[in-house]
Amino acid sequence: MTLTRRFPLELETDGRTLHGRCVPFGEITDVQDRPDRPAYREMFVKGAFRGIVKAPNRVSLGFEHLEGLANTPGWCQKLEERDDGLYGEFRVAEGPLGDHALELHRGGLTRYFSIGFIPRRTQHQDGVAVRTRVDLHEVSLCRNPSYVGTEAAVRAALVDLPVHERNQDLDRRLRALGYGL
Repeated sequence: MTLTRRFPLELETDGRTLHGRCVPFGEITDVQDRPDRPAYREMFVKGAFRGIVKAPNRVSLGFEHLEGLANTPGWCQKLEERDDGLYGEFRVAEGPLGDHALELHRGGLTRYFSIGFIPRRTQHQDGVAVRTRVDLHEVSLCRNPSYVGTEAAVRAALVDLPVHERNQDLDRRLRALGYGL
């Protein structure tokens, strides 16, 4: 059974690429896999995603964990485990589906990433299911996080960089998407 988790994060966009923290490490939260199952406490640790970081192209970008190509606006280009979590970079497809996903993100409706995974190795410590190895299948844009605590910030990449480091082509593309620079 594939499980899902949602996490608050900061998303940035260069026009068609979303990136940010997909999963925090060391943060405990209450989760419930299905309505007919009891809630429990869960935490992910660094190293749990070590297998998939070498093959990010196997991870799709979805919408609210809905199945099918009509709910897959993009794909993963890069995954990296850092000390505070798993970070990802996702390319959003050009066309109506990708444009719709970007518009929902820009409007603030889909400000979070949510992972779809199969747990492979879990240690139970002090009533917490500690995920030490999982198979990550997809990362979805979603409305509500499973891991609460901080509100996600939505901002455009390069906004705070000095003028001499700005990419004019990227600025033009961001303006076309409605980001004021």
